[in-house]
Amino acid sequence: MKKVLLFSAALIALSACGGSDEKASGAMNMEYSEADFAPAAMVQASEDMMERKMASPSPVPVPTDGATASTGPMLAYTHNRSIESPAKDVERVVTSHQKMCEKAGFQKCMVVNSNQNGIGEEWASANLHIRATPEWITEFFQDLPKDLKKTDSKITSASTSAQDLSTQIVDTDARLKAQLTLRDRLQALLTDRPSELGDLIELERELSRVQSDIDANASILAALRQRVAMSNLHMNYSAKSTVTSRSVWAPLADAFGNFFKNFAGALGAVVTAIAVIIPWLPVIGGLLWFGRWIYRKVWRKNKQEKAVLVDNASPAPTPPEANS
Repeated sequence: MKKVLLFSAALIALSACGGSDEKASGAMNMEYSEADFAPAAMVQASEDMMERKMASPSPVPVPTDGATASTGPMLAYTHNRSIESPAKDVERVVTSHQKMCEKAGFQKCMVVNSNQNGIGEEWASANLHIRATPEWITEFFQDLPKDLKKTDSKITSASTSAQDLSTQIVDTDARLKAQLTLRDRLQALLTDRPSELGDLIELERELSRVQSDIDANASILAALRQRVAMSNLHMNYSAKSTVTSRSVWAPLADAFGNFFKNFAGALGAVVTAIAVIIPWLPVIGGLLWFGRWIYRKVWRKNKQEKAVLVDNASPAPTPPEANS
């Protein structure tokens, strides 16, 4: 009995996979019911977002019935824009674009990442990562030049790339359908109540594995469809580099302009030096007095010794001869 059940399950799996592979291209017209797999809410949410068009010259409609479109490639777009603004307006431009996205709501636009560096400085820069529907991005690009003119900003570079996810979506969809069919067959076999306990355990184990694969593939399919439904937009902001010509007399003007600053700095250095030296004056005075005392003592001793040596070395005076 156990061998018969296992052989039947293997035949069902092979027939389900084979039928799915043959109908991979036509599987787009099939429908799922909400009770087919566990993460139905996630798939339904992704299907709602798939109603929106992709930001491309010829948008490809995305079906909302859980099937894969066969009318064209399913592309995931990534847009890049570099904007140059005056240093004082970098923060203003970034904040304006971020608020526009937040105002649209997370169903149309969401801020994935935002960071700013050196705001107010000449080297200010910022980055903004947005994930939005193609309609919102198209409208944003149309209004962007007009918005940048308010702050004398401009677009310095622009690029758009696309990733074709059609194969991954079709393959994942086909695997999911095959696994759903296999799960239904296993549940039917489980309903027959095998007489042997080992067969029942084996069927339940196989059913649990298939259900786990269904959940994983359903999540992957929902993520792929959401990636197609919402495009990535990377905005890079930088401050304009200002080039100013300096006069020949500019160094002299800078010197006069910094005169009081430099004078105060030098005076402060003198005061600091005095404050550091004053506590050491008694110690320095004591060392000088001690050194002078040692020097005088040694000098006097040497002087006396030299005088004694001179006296000893000089000949005795000759007495005058007596008058004959």
